[in-house]
Amino acid sequence: MTVSAPPRLLSLPPDADVLAWAASTLVQQHRAALPDLSHITLIVPAAAQIPRLRKLLLAQAGGALLGPAITTLGGFGRERSSRAALSALDCKLLLAQALQRHPDLFSGQDRWALADALFGLFEELSAATPELADDVGRFLGRIERGYGSARLAQISQEARAAHLLWQAYLHDTGRSSPAVAHLQALTTALATLAPDERVYLIGHDHFSGAEARILRDALARQSLTLWLQGPDSGRGRQTFAALLQTLAVAEPVVAFERDPAPDPRARILDGAFADDGLDLRQRAAAIDGTVPGLTLVIAGSPEHEARVVDLAVRRALLAGQRDIAVVTQDRRLARRLRALLERAGVPLQDEGGWALSTSAAAASLGHWLDCCEQDFPFRALLDLLKCSFFEGLDAVGIDLLEGQIYQQGIRGGLERMQALEHAPKPLLSGLRRAAKLLPARHAPAQPGQVWASHLIQSLQTLPLWAQWQTDTAGMALATTLLELEAALSRQGLRLHWSEFRSLLERTLEQATFTPQAAGSPVRLLTLEQAQGLRCERLIVAGASATQFPGRPSAEPVFNHGVRAELGLSHWRERLDIQLGRFRGLLHAAPEILFTCAPDNEGEPAQPCPWLELLQTLGIVQADDALARLATRPEAEIAHAQGALPEIAHRPCPQLPDALLPGKLSAGRHQSLIDCPYQFYAGSGLQLQAPREPDEPPDRRDFGSRVHLIMQAFETRQDGLPPPFAQPVTAENRAAAAHKLEELARAVFADDLRNRALARFWLREFLDFIPDITSWLAARSTTWPRAQTELRLKRALTPDLLLHGTADRVESRADGACCIVDFKSGEAPKGSDVASGEAVQATHYALSVEHCVQVEYFVISRKRKAPVIVEGAALQHAQNGVRARLLEIFSSRADGIALPANGNEKTCQYCDYAGLCRRGAWHE
Repeated sequence: MTVSAPPRLLSLPPDADVLAWAASTLVQQHRAALPDLSHITLIVPAAAQIPRLRKLLLAQAGGALLGPAITTLGGFGRERSSRAALSALDCKLLLAQALQRHPDLFSGQDRWALADALFGLFEELSAATPELADDVGRFLGRIERGYGSARLAQISQEARAAHLLWQAYLHDTGRSSPAVAHLQALTTALATLAPDERVYLIGHDHFSGAEARILRDALARQSLTLWLQGPDSGRGRQTFAALLQTLAVAEPVVAFERDPAPDPRARILDGAFADDGLDLRQRAAAIDGTVPGLTLVIAGSPEHEARVVDLAVRRALLAGQRDIAVVTQDRRLARRLRALLERAGVPLQDEGGWALSTSAAAASLGHWLDCCEQDFPFRALLDLLKCSFFEGLDAVGIDLLEGQIYQQGIRGGLERMQALEHAPKPLLSGLRRAAKLLPARHAPAQPGQVWASHLIQSLQTLPLWAQWQTDTAGMALATTLLELEAALSRQGLRLHWSEFRSLLERTLEQATFTPQAAGSPVRLLTLEQAQGLRCERLIVAGASATQFPGRPSAEPVFNHGVRAELGLSHWRERLDIQLGRFRGLLHAAPEILFTCAPDNEGEPAQPCPWLELLQTLGIVQADDALARLATRPEAEIAHAQGALPEIAHRPCPQLPDALLPGKLSAGRHQSLIDCPYQFYAGSGLQLQAPREPDEPPDRRDFGSRVHLIMQAFETRQDGLPPPFAQPVTAENRAAAAHKLEELARAVFADDLRNRALARFWLREFLDFIPDITSWLAARSTTWPRAQTELRLKRALTPDLLLHGTADRVESRADGACCIVDFKSGEAPKGSDVASGEAVQATHYALSVEHCVQVEYFVISRKRKAPVIVEGAALQHAQNGVRARLLEIFSSRADGIALPANGNEKTCQYCDYAGLCRRGAWHE
């Protein structure tokens, strides 16, 4: 379309390349002034669009240009206003201070979370309907209409409190909060334009209420041109149409003149999103043609999706494409994608920045705070010393210190660590001096500036502060800490240490940094930043229902109906805006890949409703081949300098006779069956994984308590109540149950004082007591004698002794016995016991005389039936297990070959995964 005098209020549809059209039109309109376009200011929705618009202008002009200025709406006001705005942090501290003075206004809510929520609400109110700040009656009236009910006392009280705080907020900020300052700056900038200045807004689809009114007035003064872009028909047009109606009061809206023969993609997509009442079958019949280049990959998990996107990016680069855009709203997916691309040597240019709290620099700060708070717990200290920002101890010294900590079982405390024989005493003394710069965390509330300044001083005495200056995120972190100190100094808020740390963590979560990736061919954008996007290859990642458009979230203060009445953004409006932007994305590249994955493991993936519509209509095609390829080893990154030698066979280490154990426990016997290499490393080489001093509780801890209870029920144990001195029968089951409960409460007593999880463990066991007493009563006649935690040993050959401790060995008068193993988790299948794959009970059966039955009794909330193997099946299992052991150990003269043949379950819990080469064989 060629326009000599373009309209001042123009509406372009989603398929139009608004930046290319604007560049062509501007150069044509101002050709007489070329190359000087310094009198023109172009305002785009997001800074990500500025480089492309400038490039298009240079191409259209055919040479260098003087100007124009290209900025965003916020930047335009700031550049032309001398009035400084308060930072968002200052405003939130003022709100927190107000809430501290009036704790009854919103009682029971977290002060910092509430300050964040109120800051967002008051900024929106100030930008949309500032006139309501001085009219509480109209404010309350709109809220009542939004709730759709008569005046309710609670609603009125909370609304009055919110309005009172809003007025106080405007007063305390001096009407210089970011939103108010932006509106004032925008008003001043548009009102003070020079006579020959021209301002163009290009590609916007939404403004706040106050912004729309300011722009409408500027239109009336003939100082502004708006070329907007949004749905002109079909679904999602309501919000954009309302914006045009607001602006049209000052200038009539002109619709963009489409080409007589529109792009087939635009025609088909317009039909797909038409709002004409047709059902899906009728709509599919009405759409004539297909849209090539639109594909969808359904991934099996978030990790799989990240690998699909990574592979798609690398394939595009190998195909010679140098303008690749990834659009996503999912920041977790973005972080994983960044890591995968960095592994491939491909930097990712993120237009929005990364959360500072996710950086390695912020992690190092967290380690230091944990050290100061908890008297240097070993884990936080080692993490601090090993981080890339800490210097002063070499790797050998760290390994030596770590080994001593594990050997001595030291959970924390600098004094205990300094007493170690090989402790780096100068380093630890320096850490103590730095920690003492911080006041005691239990000190009374102090001005927040005190906490911030002392924290900065402690960091500056460590290598951290200096090393942060060499890192993009580190510099941003240091700047953020200084800004926090300055803001706390200005506001004078008094805080306890816990409140200060909470404030610090929230500040880091909301701060961002941009890694150095200038010139990267791969850009990462949000849906908002992608307005007006055109590229060679587009990947819309995380295109699930939770991300595009996302589910309606509960607003922290008012619901969506009230927000609509107050003129604030609400769900219906957000849905329209996102749909319009999504429709624009569908024209951004010749080839577009959409990906989505399940939100939770085991659930099906749910594509976003707009994508699902296109898939149903056959407009988007599935690409299963890419999904499969992303899981294959050949899709992985290889950085080989030359051809790697092929492995002729799988390594099969041999265990020399000198290292062959002369006795075999049930656990080591099972490891020999599960994976011979695991047996080689653990039983032969005697390698052991270190036990952490503060190893977190797990199901094994519950199992050990259960075994102790069942042992104490039969035989006296020190420190516990006496055992049940008689066989359990139907008549004394109640007494037996009482004894089991008494023992359980005694065994779990220490855990209940130290572990919240112990309450659930105790309840689980108490709930199972009826099952235990029924089981014991049923056995009292069949197996009248029982021994618990019985140590067994028997020589299988002169050189091999089987040994172990059986949970329970029952016997009868004829000498036959039954071995019982208590399981608090999963028990092996009877078929695995009979076939010799699960050998624990069979190992015990080989260690005693006349074992005719083995049983696994499961004590768990899942209430699974006991697993019993007896008679001929047990005899067959014993014979097979004995023969296999004899065959393995008979080859000792030549060295026993022990390959890594573990299955996936065995490998998942193996302590020797870092030594094993099984993964290399599969790659």
